[in-house]
Amino acid sequence: TVTGVQTCALPIYVFRWADSLCSRMVLGLGPRFAPNIVDVPAYHEAPLGRQFSIGAYIGIPILGSDGKLFGTLCGLHPTPIHTEFATSLPTIELSARLLGTVLAADRRAEWAVQEATTDVLTGLLNRRGWDSLLATEDSRCRRYRRNASVVMIDLDGLKLVNDTSGHAAGDQLLRRAARILRDVARDTDVI
Repeated sequence: TVTGVQTCALPIYVFRWADSLCSRMVLGLGPRFAPNIVDVPAYHEAPLGRQFSIGAYIGIPILGSDGKLFGTLCGLHPTPIHTEFATSLPTIELSARLLGTVLAADRRAEWAVQEATTDVLTGLLNRRGWDSLLATEDSRCRRYRRNASVVMIDLDGLKLVNDTSGHAAGDQLLRRAARILRDVARDTDVI
């Protein structure tokens, strides 16, 4: 479904990917530039094309370095336009490639932070992640004059399990405890 959000004077629309012209372009059902979408059945028949007055379309895939699709850089015009606009296609394609490079670098940085703050065994925050979260939460609580709660859990007998059944059994116990805690936590809780 299409929803409009009013910001400033321009509405922002959110719609299903499957309804878009871009989804069809990515599948190879239409060209990257269509000066008149009536000439391209896949675009003309798209639900988005029937919901809005679209005359012309341009869309470029935004790809990561691994070739996976991040999204698309696209433009829609309410009336058909001249084919001379196609001369701008190389510049728009370059912009999409640059955007893909930036997004890939951002994704790698995000992944590095997650790796640095997550315990490999349990998938929960490690000490570095906990310290960062605690500092952020403390700052938020001071700013809004609110309280927060911290609950500590100690797995009794973990050393005994490690000593008698081996570290693999102890690791399994830690993973199971982490899974149970995640299952009972609220979306806003951090384990």
